[in-house]
Amino acid sequence: VSIIVVGDYNNDDEKDGNDDGDKHGFSTLQKSQAINLLYSFWSSVTYLLSSTEQISSTILLVDPTYDDDFTSFYKTCDDIIESSVVATDSTKYIGRAWFHPLYDADIVQHTNVLPGHA
Repeated sequence: VSIIVVGDYNNDDEKDGNDDGDKHGFSTLQKSQAINLLYSFWSSVTYLLSSTEQISSTILLVDPTYDDDFTSFYKTCDDIIESSVVATDSTKYIGRAWFHPLYDADIVQHTNVLPGHA
């Protein structure tokens, strides 16, 4: 298992601003974090595709910027990353599981356990 920690996007100007978000509810800072996580996800997929199973067959992608923000985490994973996997017709090739310390199935509206959620 390879562990990759996504870098913390830290821009104090955006954190202190009055950014109420776009039509989907994402602030400028959240969009930057989502882009960073999406990039890290696909970079990890590329790394796995170029590796042998002896080198790496699983990646644990960790992004501490979402530790206290479950809603943004699941929106990024479900709405952006998962959509990109579906759009590339890669669902049968790329396994995904989203883990979060504040996971709440009711917020995600997955009251039953679904693949990709834990």
